Amino acid sequence: MNCTADNVLTFCQNILEIKEFPAYRLYPIGNKHKKVNSKIILPENAQFSEISKEISAVVDDTTRTLSAANINMFVKDIIETRFPGVVLFYDQEEVNLSFRVLAQLKRYSSHIMFGKLKNPPEELKNKYRIEKTPTLVSIFFKDPTNTKLSFDENLQIGTHPGSLSFSDIRHFLETVK
Repeated sequence: MNCTADNVLTFCQNILEIKEFPAYRLYPIGNKHKKVNSKIILPENAQFSEISKEISAVVDDTTRTLSAANINMFVKDIIETRFPGVVLFYDQEEVNLSFRVLAQLKRYSSHIMFGKLKNPPEELKNKYRIEKTPTLVSIFFKDPTNTKLSFDENLQIGTHPGSLSFSDIRHFLETVK
């Protein structure tokens, strides 16, 4: 919104409480208390990395934390719920912001289980065909009507080792549905 335009200036100043321009207003998904109390004030010459870090701090991470020791429980939950799962295998300090946001959207969270696994060991990289990190891996049924499931026989893996932009992750999730 261009808050400097005459027809919206009063609205921006009085309703949105924006006093200086340019300004960014963030409306994170989920936690209402956090939304109301989150105010990000950035200097005029803020770099993109600084802006991204501030915004990232406001967005909750609702994805399930996985490890080499408990990823089989995640797969078991996929089998029991019959929902596909998507796991982000990564080695960065924090979980990709776009992944965290998309995992909270009802469009996906209502029927896809989301997990993340930091610094996967070689054994898991081989098992899930991960050549580099970060990589998204979907785990889903070859034949959803078969109730006698084993990982090797009826669960299938799809990988996305490419860009983790919002639109690329969203496109990948659309193939998982």
